Amino acid sequence: MSARIVSDLVTVDVGAQFALTDEWRALGRSLPYPVPFHDPAWHANWWRHLSRDDLRRRDAPRLLTARSSAGRLVGVAPLVTSDRPGRGPAALRSAEFVGADKNLTEIRGPVVHPDYEAEVVTAWLRHLDSAADWDVLVWSGIRDLSPTHKLLAERSGVWWGFTRPIPTITLPDSYDEYRAGLSRNTKEALRKCRNSASRAGLDFNLVIHEGSIEPPVIDRFLALHWERSIAPSRVLHRDSFGAPSERAFLRSIVAETSLGAIVFELQSYGRTVASRIAFRLGNDLCLYYSGYATDHAEFSVMTTLFDLSLRWAFDAGIETVNLSPGMDRSKARWRPDVVDCHEAMLCTGSFRSRTSNAIYERLVEFRQRQFGGQTRGGATPAEWMEGGEK
Repeated sequence: MSARIVSDLVTVDVGAQFALTDEWRALGRSLPYPVPFHDPAWHANWWRHLSRDDLRRRDAPRLLTARSSAGRLVGVAPLVTSDRPGRGPAALRSAEFVGADKNLTEIRGPVVHPDYEAEVVTAWLRHLDSAADWDVLVWSGIRDLSPTHKLLAERSGVWWGFTRPIPTITLPDSYDEYRAGLSRNTKEALRKCRNSASRAGLDFNLVIHEGSIEPPVIDRFLALHWERSIAPSRVLHRDSFGAPSERAFLRSIVAETSLGAIVFELQSYGRTVASRIAFRLGNDLCLYYSGYATDHAEFSVMTTLFDLSLRWAFDAGIETVNLSPGMDRSKARWRPDVVDCHEAMLCTGSFRSRTSNAIYERLVEFRQRQFGGQTRGGATPAEWMEGGEK
C-alpha cells in the first residue's frame, strides 16, 4: 500500500484546518478503540479555549495529512507549534500534538489508518526533518510495538519519556457473563456497596443525561469533581477544571453532539452524590472525569456508579469501554486489557534542542522519584511547563 503526503498547513486560521472534518472524523471512527480526543470538534474547541498567545507561550496550528494513491485520507497529524517565551529571538520552538494541557486531552497523537501507518509516519518525519523549523518534537500516542514505535526506536536523537497504560474492557455477551469473570474480592466489594447503602436507608439509582445536556447537570459535575479533589486520598486527584478556560472548554465539548457526551449521575432521593462524564462513539464508550460527594464516600458511590454504568453499557449495545489512561487498583479490579502508549522526544542538533532534552530528562526522573513512575495520565513537557501534573 502506498501513501503520499499532500499538505502541510501552517496557518493562524484554525478554521482552515477543518475543511477535512467529515473525512477526518470518519477516519478516527474507523480505528480500533476510537476516542473523542482525536475528533476535529475536540481540536476546534481546544484552539478556542486553551491555546495561548502571550508573553509566556505562543501557539500556532500545523496540520499534516496523508492520502493513499487512490486519494483516500489515511492520516491526520494535528500539531501545535509553541514558542517559549512567546516573543523574542531566543524562543524555544516545540512541536507536539494538539492537547498540551493539564491532561484534559487525555490521549494525544495522530490519526492514522493501521494499514498505512509505517509509510505515513515515515513520510511525515521526512517532511518535518526537511522543514527544520522546530527545536523539539514531542510524539505522543505511540502504541507499544506499533510501526511508529519501531520506526522511532531505530532513529537517532530520540529520547523516550513517559508511558501511559490505557485500560480497555471488551464486553462479552452479557453482564452476568462479565461479572462471573471478576475476582472474588471485586464481587464481595460490590455486595458490600449494596448492603452498606441499604443499612443506611439509601436508595441509589442511575440517571443518564445525553443529547442536549442541561447546564445544571454540568454544574453538579463540576461541584462534585472539585469536592473529590479536596478529599483525603492515597491517589492525587486535582481539580482539572479549576480555571475559567477549562470550565468553558468542558461545557463546549459536552455541547458538541458529534462527540456523543453522556453524563452518568448516581442519585439518592433526588440528590446527585456521584457523577461521571463519558463519550459514546458508535459502540465504544470512553470514560472521562468524575466526582462524588465526600459525605457518601463510605458507601463507595464511585464503585456503584461504575457498576450501574456498565450495566447500562450492556443494554445499550456498547462493545468496548475505555477506562481512561492510567492504571490503579480501582481500574485493575475490572479486569481490563491494557495497551501501553509511549511518548518520544525528537531533538535536532541545536544547542536549544539539546538543552531542552536535558531538562525533559531531569523532569522525568523527578516525576519517577515523586510518583514511582505512575500517576493517572502522566505529564508531558508542556504540562510541566504550564503547571504540572493533574
